[in-house]
Amino acid sequence: MDLLPPKPARVAAAASNVAHKLLYGGLADLRPMPRTLIEDGELREVYHYRPAATAVETGDPILLVTPLAAPAICFDLRRGCSLVEHFVTAGRRTYLVEYGEVSFKNRNLGMEHWVDEVLPEAIRAVSEHAGGRPVHLIGWSPGGIFSLLTAADQPELPIASITVVGSPIDVKKVPLMAPVRPLLNIDFMGGGLVTRGYRALGGAPKPLVSWAFQLSSVQKLVTKPLAVATHLDDTEFPGAARGGRPVLGEHDRLPGPCVRAALPPDGEGQRAGEGVDELR
Repeated sequence: MDLLPPKPARVAAAASNVAHKLLYGGLADLRPMPRTLIEDGELREVYHYRPAATAVETGDPILLVTPLAAPAICFDLRRGCSLVEHFVTAGRRTYLVEYGEVSFKNRNLGMEHWVDEVLPEAIRAVSEHAGGRPVHLIGWSPGGIFSLLTAADQPELPIASITVVGSPIDVKKVPLMAPVRPLLNIDFMGGGLVTRGYRALGGAPKPLVSWAFQLSSVQKLVTKPLAVATHLDDTEFPGAARGGRPVLGEHDRLPGPCVRAALPPDGEGQRAGEGVDELR
């Protein structure tokens, strides 16, 4: 950290940024990329992003596969920091599948719903909308697992390639679940305490999921104000910090079977890939 007195130019820039934030709510351009709904079903909404006016469309379509319990804006954080914007301005046909509001009535849905129905239907819809072309899948976190298992289960689908980003193939190594694992062996009235808890709640409720994600990034939440304060004169830095903020607190609930998949007992279902042979 620079302990020397700031230069007048930096003070003026910082004052301008603070005033802009107070008047307009932030420096980041949070406008989402325009999109159109092309197909929907149970916990399935497939969107096509509007092509850029100055770009020439090229290549096969791209389908962004969102993870469970996370908002679709993870692929479209802000202008200048958006995977969607990058593809659209490069002339690629870009699509996204998200799942809408997961409610208590969906408490019995497991990963097979996304592997058997949601993603296959989304892939077919995108391929048809793009003129029968094969589809490139980009799946983040559980979205990557859905993509791999779907391709293994239904090899006839028009899939051009699969890109997996940060997917917990070995769920026992996910730091987010580490604090809960010691509780799995606690017996409560003839059953596991954690198991009875998520079954009674129909999964992991939305507030609990948001709290868990915030806890996993507590260091960033604590240090963020100081980092922003020391970069008030930098237009891009406060903008980037504001651009990532909406993701926290916008997570959705997890159905019970999906919670179980993320918290397998020792020796049971430790790797997501172990289910591929069963699916085939």
